[in-house]
Amino acid sequence: MLLSPIVLLVLCLVGLAFVFYVFSLGNVKQSSTTQLLESQDGEELREADELQDELGVIESEITNQGFIQLTCERSEATALFDPVKEVVHLKCDDLGSRTDGCPSQEHAEILFREFVIEELELVKD
Repeated sequence: MLLSPIVLLVLCLVGLAFVFYVFSLGNVKQSSTTQLLESQDGEELREADELQDELGVIESEITNQGFIQLTCERSEATALFDPVKEVVHLKCDDLGSRTDGCPSQEHAEILFREFVIEELELVKD
């Protein structure tokens, strides 16, 4: 049974309309998802800026033993980074002390920031 050319034309037009509808609906979902992600990113950046303001400046100083000592003006916590052994010793009266492995000074500073944040949250409670 052969389909008439008119039926084939109608089927093609319906198929094209369906494809157009699916792609246009996908773009709407994608743009709303993108806007949601951008608003979340903006909120995370704002929170990070507020946290940076709360932490203040983290200072680093080389000690006589070759460690890099990290301190924060808003906290009593300290960190000693040993670049030879690739570890950081984190110390604080409220949290005690801990030692974590870290490959670089930048990574040690990140661990120290997290440690200070943990201490500040503990003090707030």
